[in-house]
Amino acid sequence: MLGEDGTKWIDRLQMQVARSLQAQGWSQQSISKMIGMTQSTISRQRGRPLPPLKGSADESVIDSWASEMTQLLSNLGPEAKLKQQRYVIEFLFDDGRNIRFDKILTGTDLDKGQTRASLIRRLEWITQRFIIQKIKNWQPAVGMNVAASTNDAEDINDVAAFPGRLWIIDEKIKYLSSPEFGASKHLAELLLKIKKFGSKANAIINLSLPKNSIKKIRKAAKNLNLNIAMAPKSIPDEKSKDAQIVIDEGDFGWVPTLYILASNPIELIDRAHQIIDALEG
Repeated sequence: MLGEDGTKWIDRLQMQVARSLQAQGWSQQSISKMIGMTQSTISRQRGRPLPPLKGSADESVIDSWASEMTQLLSNLGPEAKLKQQRYVIEFLFDDGRNIRFDKILTGTDLDKGQTRASLIRRLEWITQRFIIQKIKNWQPAVGMNVAASTNDAEDINDVAAFPGRLWIIDEKIKYLSSPEFGASKHLAELLLKIKKFGSKANAIINLSLPKNSIKKIRKAAKNLNLNIAMAPKSIPDEKSKDAQIVIDEGDFGWVPTLYILASNPIELIDRAHQIIDALEG
């Protein structure tokens, strides 16, 4: 839907506005801050032709919009500071149905001054990021969980997870209550041990480890350029410092587990999907 066309109309709009503002004496630095293009991009695109759109009518709409934006920005001046941006996108289908998105972007840094609160929100968000069809066959019998730590985590009170774990029920991710710090002792301690070796990982998930799958996991990891470390009974060694995959083969009374690591919860879920695709492909 957005795809190539969406990219082209945004590029055309930005290029038209940048050129008009430059003609009015704005510096490339001021234009860059105002419309979200780098100075090098503004300079590089200055002599290039505008990207063509599918229809001349669309080009006329975008060019007219650019002219209107330029006039308004000129009135504000290059010293004006942007507070927020609002995007409304609507798709109309030939059967009359439509999809509409109306979102506001503020540029707020969720990590600045509120690291712990933002970490909780990110854990809640990633429950909607799971692709159930990919993950459901890898849910451990003991339940799945995701834990995430602050950059400077020292103990389990600096690691947040879901109390009671995550479960796939009726094709949806369900959890007992919102994530909180200190909620998963096992995952938190494993993540902290790995971080003490110098790992940059701040997020971890536990998945089921099928029998006789280690050779296949090693092959998939090699193809994905990911590192593996072993952690018997969840005791990692220094090799885990550079690992994105940690394997616990299990023992009597000890559940075999496949752990995946990443720098943040969103990257973690995407990596889990990527690894599962490689293993099942």
